[in-house]
Amino acid sequence: MEKRVLVIDDSEQTRKNLIEILKGAKLFNVYLEAEDGVEAFRILSRDKVDIIISDVIMPRMDGFKFLALVKKDRELRDIPVIMLTIRGEMIDKIRGLDIGADDYIIKPFNADELIAKVKVFLRIKALQDDLKTKNLELEKLSVIDHLTQLFNRRYFYDTLRKEFKRSERYNLKVTSMLIDLDNFKEVNDNYGHLIGDLVLKEVAMILVGSVREHDTVARYGGDEFGIILPQKNGDGSKVVAERIIRTVDDYRFAKNVEEIKEGIKLTVSIGIVTYPEHKVANYEDIIKLADLALYNAKAKRNSYCIYNETLKK
Repeated sequence: MEKRVLVIDDSEQTRKNLIEILKGAKLFNVYLEAEDGVEAFRILSRDKVDIIISDVIMPRMDGFKFLALVKKDRELRDIPVIMLTIRGEMIDKIRGLDIGADDYIIKPFNADELIAKVKVFLRIKALQDDLKTKNLELEKLSVIDHLTQLFNRRYFYDTLRKEFKRSERYNLKVTSMLIDLDNFKEVNDNYGHLIGDLVLKEVAMILVGSVREHDTVARYGGDEFGIILPQKNGDGSKVVAERIIRTVDDYRFAKNVEEIKEGIKLTVSIGIVTYPEHKVANYEDIIKLADLALYNAKAKRNSYCIYNETLKK
């Protein structure tokens, strides 16, 4: 992976000297330069960097203002920043460290000291990046269903709650669908749970392919799935439901399994609720009403039901 450093100083000669030292140590693949904080931010908006080395005194935007803005930015705050200062300017060092500088190098700088400090912060940055990656992986594991690789019930609830609040605040629509496989128990009874798991994976594939990229598809539990369609009204959800029902009805599941030559035929039932078309007080009401609509759809099989106040409980 390429290592990138950004050197910021209004002196072209200082930048040149710094970069020559760093090149001699072969610590980076890419060397970026800026005359001041304004130009540096332009660079950071398009390029990722591993370390920033910045002078304190510069025109337009000095090192302190630049440092403060970097540490406030969520995307940039973890980049190590080494400040350059003139010998004896202790007040500058204290101010910079208080704002968030990671270290200081005094001008005229010593090449060995510069290289040693940069190596330390490269190691720290590498450890931070590795920790971020692992945390993201752990976070993903906590919201992903291991069998279908869809989001799990917990993520479904969290997303529906957020979408409900967003819809409530900005007067937008949001549709929730609960989907249940008709007679799925027979698949497990007749073919075993391994084939049942394969069928669930194939259903997940169909559902993901039936919605938009920004819609949420989750395994709600067992053979039940949930879909969240932001800014989708009742008519739009009908199109999605009909597409899912038709695709599942036409599909032959587990047909690549040798002992199942013609594949397994399945159908689905779908319950639909749209906020604010249907009066609900919170996201939990949406789930309850979608479940009621699903219960009524199951009575017919291979169909969908949009919630209305006349539905039987």
